[in-house]
Amino acid sequence: MQPDEFVSRVQQQIHEPLDRQQGEAAVQASLQVLGQTLSSHQARNLAAQLPAELKEPVTRQAEAEAPADAEEFRQRVAETAGISPAAAHAYADAALTVLAQAVSEGEAVDVALQVPPFVSELMAR
Repeated sequence: MQPDEFVSRVQQQIHEPLDRQQGEAAVQASLQVLGQTLSSHQARNLAAQLPAELKEPVTRQAEAEAPADAEEFRQRVAETAGISPAAAHAYADAALTVLAQAVSEGEAVDVALQVPPFVSELMAR
C-alpha cells in the first residue's frame, strides 16, 4: 500500500478529516508512537512491510519509553503531529486499524503480541 493510499484510507475512517498535510503528520505520528511500543527488531520487521515514507516513523524511536495507556498514546500523537487531542484520538485509532490491514496477517499478529493490550485493541477495530 502506497503512503497516499494509506493516508486516504485513514481519512475515510474519520468523520471530520484534517487537511492532507495534517493527515499525513497524524499518520506518521501514530506510527512513530507505535514504534515506541516495539522492540527495535519488531519495529524493523513491521517497517519492512511499509512503503519507504512510512518506514522511518516506525523505527525512529523503537524501544523508547512506551506510552502507559491509550490516552497517553493519543496525547503523544497530538503533540508529535501538532494537532488537537480530539483529532489525534480519531487519527491514532484509524491509523492503527489501517496498519493492521496493510501488513501481512502474521506481522499484525506479531505486533499485537508484543504491544501493550490497549494498542492491540486499537489495531483490532
